[in-house]
Amino acid sequence: MSRLTATLAVLLLAALGLTVWLLVDRQDPPPLKPARQDAAPATSGAAALPAPLPALGGGFDVSDEARRLAHEATPRAVAGRAAMRTAMQVAGERRVIVDVAGIRATAPGQAAYRCLLVQAKDEMDRLRSRSGFDPLAQVDEMAVIDGLPFARGRYEGVDWEKMRPGDGATAEPHGEKGMLYLDGDRGVAVWDGQILIGDGNRDQLEAALDRIEGRIPADPDIEPLAGTSGQLKADDLFEVLPIAYDVAEPVRTYLEEHGGPLTFAVAVAADGVRVSVHFQGDEELQSTLGAALEAARGGGVVEELRERFGDLLKNMEIKKENDGLLVQVFAPMAALQQLMGPCALEGEEP
Repeated sequence: MSRLTATLAVLLLAALGLTVWLLVDRQDPPPLKPARQDAAPATSGAAALPAPLPALGGGFDVSDEARRLAHEATPRAVAGRAAMRTAMQVAGERRVIVDVAGIRATAPGQAAYRCLLVQAKDEMDRLRSRSGFDPLAQVDEMAVIDGLPFARGRYEGVDWEKMRPGDGATAEPHGEKGMLYLDGDRGVAVWDGQILIGDGNRDQLEAALDRIEGRIPADPDIEPLAGTSGQLKADDLFEVLPIAYDVAEPVRTYLEEHGGPLTFAVAVAADGVRVSVHFQGDEELQSTLGAALEAARGGGVVEELRERFGDLLKNMEIKKENDGLLVQVFAPMAALQQLMGPCALEGEEP
C-alpha cells in the first residue's frame, strides 16, 4: 500500500476508489490523480442534494437517490442492512466500513465521483458490458475486514457468473440465500442478491455466509461499525500519512511493539471532509506519537508531497486525552478539488 493511497486529506477518494478496485479484477488500485485507503467512528452529512453529475456512464444522480431511499424502506433492504451488521461482528485487526451512499450525496462525494467516472471509466465500462455490474451506481455501503470486502447494494440485473469468467468457473448455492461463484478455490459470494463478498477463498466466503445466516454465531462483544469509520493497527498510520521517513521510521518501530488499535471516523459534508483518529495508549505512547505528528505538522513531510499536503497537515489538531491521543484534520472543499485535479470541477475533464 503506498502512502499516497490513503493520505487522510484524500480519504474520501479512498472510500470511493476502494469500492471499485476491491470488487474488480485488478492487482492494484487505480492510479487516481493525484491520490487514494482504508483507514479511519463517523457520519456522512449531506444537506440539499447537489446537481446531478455529468452523464459519464454511471454514478450519482438525484432520481437514483430517490429510488435508493424508497428501496431502503423495503423489508428486504432492512434485512440486508441487518445482515451487513452481523457480517461485521467478527474479530479483526483491520475493520473498516464506508457509507458510500451517504458520501455520494455530498459535494465532495460528487467531485470524487467525477474523477472516478473518468479515471476508472474503461474498467467500469468493461464490468457493465460483461456482467451488468456498476460499482459506482449500485454499491451503497461497503466494509473490509482483514482484507475481505463486503459490498451491500442494489444489484438487479447483475449476472454474477460473468463477474470473473474462467474455464473452471462454477456457481453453487450455500445455505439459505447464499451463492458461491468460484474459479478454483477463489471467487466471490453473494447473499440474497444484496451483499457481494470477496474476492476471497472458499473458506472465507463460506464462513462469511454462515455468519450472516447464523450457522456461525456472531461475536456479541464486537460492536458493528457505522457511518464511515473503522479500526486499524496503530502503526498503519505511517502507511497512510505522507510523513518523512526519518520522522516516521523510529515511531513505526515503537508502535509495532507497543501500539494498540487506532479508531477513526470520517465526516463528509458540503464544505469538506473531517477525519478524526484516536490512539489508545499510555503516556509514553502519547509522547512518542505526538512528537512525530508535531514534526509532520512542522514540515516533516515526504518531499514530493510537501507542496500538496503540507498545508493540510499544518492544520492538523493533536490533543492528549486521558486514554490516548486524538488527531483531527479538516480538508475544505477547495483543498479537495485542488488535490483531485481538474476532474473534480463540474464540467471539467483531466
